[in-house]
Amino acid sequence: MSYTKVQEIESAIESLTPGELRQLYSWLDQQGPQPIYAHMESDLSAGLFDNAIERALQAEKSDDLRSL
Repeated sequence: MSYTKVQEIESAIESLTPGELRQLYSWLDQQGPQPIYAHMESDLSAGLFDNAIERALQAEKSDDLRSL
């Protein structure tokens, strides 16, 4: 059975120590923003979260928050 590059990478990642995982995450972060972060930044800039943020701030002021 031949492994694909992705399978080889997955296998290698599974064998990393916690310290090595932190190094990997740091390296990945340096490679550029992940698509979800870029999308969220775009939505934030467009004001798409403004209402939700305002509701959350009002809920905090009125002490009307629920635990997660």
